[in-house]
Amino acid sequence: MEVEWYRAAGGDRSRLHVADFKCDQPVGRRTCQFTLIRDGGPVELRGETVADRLSCSARFQRNLRGGSPAWLVERRLRVPRGSFTGTTLRCEAP
Repeated sequence: MEVEWYRAAGGDRSRLHVADFKCDQPVGRRTCQFTLIRDGGPVELRGETVADRLSCSARFQRNLRGGSPAWLVERRLRVPRGSFTGTTLRCEAP
């Protein structure tokens, strides 16, 4: 879903926006809900209509390494190797 939604923007990142960003405030991480908006309305892609909005949620964790502090989408680990398998980002068309 997210890949098709992004492709519908034609690679133009200036058409993509975040709105209605809300987070809870636990120590060390935040669970947030937000809307991803693609300018231009729904589009046809590979014979299917792709919505111009997605309702999303993700867990963010604070990254204190490197330069200035930043919040990053939390990744999930796969056991036993400890490799990354994906993120906590989840989106769906309303």
